[in-house]
Amino acid sequence: YPLGAAVNTKKWKTLLSASQTITIAGARYELNSSGLTTANSGSMLQSWRVIPFYKANSTYLEFNINWTLAPLANWFAEWGVGNNATAIADATDAVVFRITAGQFRGVCRNAGVETYVDLGALPAPAVVHDFVIEVTQDVVHFWYEGDLLGSITVPNAQFGPTSQPTLPVIVRTYNSAGATASAIKLQCSAIQASIGGADLNRLWPTQQCGMGNSSVQAP
Repeated sequence: YPLGAAVNTKKWKTLLSASQTITIAGARYELNSSGLTTANSGSMLQSWRVIPFYKANSTYLEFNINWTLAPLANWFAEWGVGNNATAIADATDAVVFRITAGQFRGVCRNAGVETYVDLGALPAPAVVHDFVIEVTQDVVHFWYEGDLLGSITVPNAQFGPTSQPTLPVIVRTYNSAGATASAIKLQCSAIQASIGGADLNRLWPTQQCGMGNSSVQAP
């Protein structure tokens, strides 16, 4: 959860395009808080810390996400991990949930080669939703509110879901080459990354610090 009234720049980079802004309100980050409908505008949170992927153990990425209006033409949103250079640029490597042109997808990008799965009906707007991505060496699972929506099996020609052993966490929204009819804000909170299936042999406060949190921030 965000603490204070401003983005913690020791944890996050804020990548902004065409005057979109990111603010904090109600214990959540709000992307496009400036409410722009302008074409080619975007805002992105990207963690300084990178998240590792292992062969035998799952990496879990969890997000609470809310979009303020039903998706419109030219509006996009993504959350997961990725090496995007700007708020409006595609990553060469990423594993994300994506809303695009009213479609809801789970996406893997490996050195620019994209594989995706259709995740079905888009959840309702103006409601906080819990999303989890589970990344393994051979398959990526996309979970919503405890339900498995879809999975991507890594293509045989690829060595993993991405070509990178580590990637930063990202949350981004942007308007494409066309303007949107109304401004949509993307809100996020409770962002966590963890490793499952391994005996880390570390005390919980140490693990908290390793995830970028205070050792006394959570029980």
